[in-house]
Amino acid sequence: MIQKNHRFFLVLISLLFMVGCRGGAKVITQTENYDFEKMKESSWAIGGVYLNADFAPDGMAKKELKPFLKPWDALSEELAPKLYGGFMKVDYGMEVWTFSTVFSRVPEASLMAVSEYITQSRMPSIEHLKNLADHLQGVRYLVFARLDDSDIDTDQDFASLAMDQRNRDGRDPHANTLARTVTIGRSVLMSMEIYDLEDGTRVWSGKADSWDEILLTGEANEQSADVLVLKDNESSEVTDIHLDGIMRKAPGLMGLAGVACGKLPSAINSSIPEKVGTGEGGPGGKGEF
Repeated sequence: MIQKNHRFFLVLISLLFMVGCRGGAKVITQTENYDFEKMKESSWAIGGVYLNADFAPDGMAKKELKPFLKPWDALSEELAPKLYGGFMKVDYGMEVWTFSTVFSRVPEASLMAVSEYITQSRMPSIEHLKNLADHLQGVRYLVFARLDDSDIDTDQDFASLAMDQRNRDGRDPHANTLARTVTIGRSVLMSMEIYDLEDGTRVWSGKADSWDEILLTGEANEQSADVLVLKDNESSEVTDIHLDGIMRKAPGLMGLAGVACGKLPSAINSSIPEKVGTGEGGPGGKGEF
């Protein structure tokens, strides 16, 4: 643990407040028969939100995810309403069934079988999709979302303090004193896929990310510049962030995942990407330190 320099470094603690999230849609692909205007004439349904099988969460994210790993549909119960809310916000005009409606009509084993394909980033087999379609009469397009990735990023900047800043409150100026800003940020990446239940093809896929950060400001001297420490456990996961002996948390995973889910529907009609073949196959804050 790094010791504080009491002469040159002042620790200030304040309550955090919301600053909002950044991010947007990207990496959009669609099939040759993709016709969004025509697709809006049919009913859609949300088949759930699942966790990428290759997702390796940091220690803080792992703690947040733990309540949503079991039962198998827990993550969908939490995030599917955010995805549905995104559809309601853009208001494309088509009927969209909620995940709870789909869950109530489809045999649990059938939906779980398809979810395993989604978690593995594979296309469900036509047979599995047809099994769902038999229980979703009237629905043409089935939507799945997936939590793919999350990263923590830290940074710090230093700038010279103006003389009037160093003199405020009657304190003596120190030539080595610097204004210091530390940023602790988290990004979350979500993806979404749309399947045509009539022929089993994936007609659209896209991704949306979300980013939020916590800003901590204070003073430091030149000798204490390298004081942002990430504590890793035996498996090299980021378990916490220690800043001059005080533990700090990155923005939460689930809140940002919900924001990204809400952005996914707006990506469906946000651009005209290159068309591809159908294929085959199975809250942050701001404060001071």
